[in-house]
Amino acid sequence: MRGQVALLRLQWSSFLVKFRRTAKELKVAIADFEKEAQFAQVQEDSKRHTEILNMLQGATPKTGLLTNIDIARNEKFTGRESTLALLHSFLSPENSEGGAARVSSCLIHAIGVITCLTREMRHTTASIQESFPGVVAKLNIVKDSRSQPSKLIELGLEWFQITEQPWLLIFDNVEDVATIRDFWLASTHGAVIATSQKAAVAHLTKHSILLDSMLPEEGGVLIQNYLNRGGSEKESAEYLAESLGSMPLAIVHFAGYIARSNCPVEQISQSLSQRLRASTIWKIGSNISLETRAYQYTLNTVWDLSFHRLTDDAMTLLEYIAFLDPDHIPVDLFTGESNALYEASDGWKYWDIVRFNEAVGVLSERHLVDRSSQEGSDALRTHRALKMRILQRLDADLTKRANRFSTVIAIIRKAVPKANIVKRSDASQFERYAKYLPQISSARTVFVRSEPAIDGSASFASLLHDFAFYTFTVHTNSVALAMAETGESICEEFEDDSDAKLLLPILLNTISQIIHYRGIHGRERGLVMMRRVVKLREAELRDIPPEDWTELQSVTFARAQADLAWELCELNMLDEAALLIATAARIYRSIGNTIRLAQVSVNQLMFFSTHQDKDKTLEQGRSALSTLHEALGKENPLSVVMSNQVALAYFTVGEVGSALETMEYVSNLREILNGNRQTEDWREEDIIRTKFRLSIVLRAQNRHVEAAEIRQDIDAYLSERRGPGTQKGYTDGDDMQILDYSITLCHGRTAGIWGTEDRW
Repeated sequence: MRGQVALLRLQWSSFLVKFRRTAKELKVAIADFEKEAQFAQVQEDSKRHTEILNMLQGATPKTGLLTNIDIARNEKFTGRESTLALLHSFLSPENSEGGAARVSSCLIHAIGVITCLTREMRHTTASIQESFPGVVAKLNIVKDSRSQPSKLIELGLEWFQITEQPWLLIFDNVEDVATIRDFWLASTHGAVIATSQKAAVAHLTKHSILLDSMLPEEGGVLIQNYLNRGGSEKESAEYLAESLGSMPLAIVHFAGYIARSNCPVEQISQSLSQRLRASTIWKIGSNISLETRAYQYTLNTVWDLSFHRLTDDAMTLLEYIAFLDPDHIPVDLFTGESNALYEASDGWKYWDIVRFNEAVGVLSERHLVDRSSQEGSDALRTHRALKMRILQRLDADLTKRANRFSTVIAIIRKAVPKANIVKRSDASQFERYAKYLPQISSARTVFVRSEPAIDGSASFASLLHDFAFYTFTVHTNSVALAMAETGESICEEFEDDSDAKLLLPILLNTISQIIHYRGIHGRERGLVMMRRVVKLREAELRDIPPEDWTELQSVTFARAQADLAWELCELNMLDEAALLIATAARIYRSIGNTIRLAQVSVNQLMFFSTHQDKDKTLEQGRSALSTLHEALGKENPLSVVMSNQVALAYFTVGEVGSALETMEYVSNLREILNGNRQTEDWREEDIIRTKFRLSIVLRAQNRHVEAAEIRQDIDAYLSERRGPGTQKGYTDGDDMQILDYSITLCHGRTAGIWGTEDRW
């Protein structure tokens, strides 16, 4: 009967695997469909653009083109197909009252289909009135050039309104609507276009086009067009474009540098991660010819001009944003949430909403930030290249940079609660940590890449620890490790700081639990690290009687004992580990911490199962999981991890059916190999062991040719680890012990002490 139940469980596990695989394939298919739909839209836009260009090329003006524009068409420019098609529709006679777009796009369509094309770049009413007579002179409608400027302007405006010849009047980079109001004409034969960073200008127009950044693919093509190297650097060009926020002016600036130095695109992409090098490239605008850039000003110049027109609050907000994630910055970081206000830290106070909105309004007018409210998310975003520029400016004033960074850390600290280490897996905190994780990740990246370095602080290290603890709990180990190691380096630097002393063992604790996934050397390093943590905890509590320990002190001391025990078990040193686990369990029991007690109860299964105490293993495993599921729920990350550890213990005592029933995730050997699961935490040795097991299964099925093919991949790996003179006489069980020892306990060992002679 038990055999039938086990068979049914295996069958249901197989069904579950197939269902999950099918669901994954369906998800991939949906993503592919969406990509194809987007590609089809791009193709349709491109087709429309081609049709328009063909139509324009066939159109011949009745008379020569009169223009005051001396800028040659940028033949290397690409992209913007949908924008150009939309612009053309706006310039048709039935829509001839005006619009807004950028000049580069306008000129592509203007030349060849109109008779008169003029461009004004003045920014004040007086300067326009001074230059407009020159436009009138180009039209040859005034015989006496000595006429008063006001008379020339009057005659020019009259001509634009009554002429039957097509014309286009462009006002570039308009600062104030009042400066062009008198020149905003309506005509069935002409159109007025204004380009501006001011949103108010759009209210004057019949149509408006908001230009966003290019797609990375478009930016990559633009880079390749400038370099004329063919398509060999396509991926590197797209990566560089995306890193620059796909802004044409930034792309052209860097393309000019690449062309001038004749270096690989990939080399420049790598330099962006080193701000000092990137800053050097930004500053070489004067050394790159105007012809190479094809723009009148460098991007730095354009932004610097915008910065001078910002209010103090707007500039301060922009400097805060430079340390945060440019793609999505929740507004409540600065204004707070009515239902979740945390105590102010380091003097930071939320901005009044009116003050904040005013600052954002100024930045939005200059198109330095965008604000979007979608699906209940009120957030800002800015350009990646602008973020770089702000940081470069701050690098020139280290005192201000330090102050801004310190404030940003206080802003993020206020947005998230202190990590609940005592409770171990407090899911109520997860939502807020997930929401603000991109912000602390960005701030950490800025911190580690700054030259000269930004001084660390205990408050920053504490914040890094909290996010490291969260990301480790939800199994994002690579992020957790980066956070924790940065926090550790700060604490080591300030070893005499009392707060740093308290933080250091907590950070080392977290690091050790991650690096045991990183091979034998990682586990050996983790053991050394945890022995140090235990010593630090003992020194911290040496003069305090155990009965006077706080709950946090009790938990951190017991956690150190349990985590050291785990690192010992990773290296098969179970006898010493058993005593430490018993100590941790006693402390957790004495303070009534049921969740952590359940966790170490699961750890104790390693000792019961390796001694083949099946009854104790099954009983304590079920009891611990029942406690965790009741307190946290089955979907909680800690519950998932503990379920898998209990299942591994069941395997060790031969309870395969119970193990499969308990495990949260089940994959067959083929799925593991076909899925190419090799990552930092799922390493080469894990793949080799999976292949070894598959070869044994195939051999048992008399599929000897397939088994032999797979063994070719792993024989060299085993040969290196068997040692000299011991190649003959090694059994499959011996080889499995070698392979088992090379992987973490979390991935399940079944040979040697972790199994039996007939069940390895």
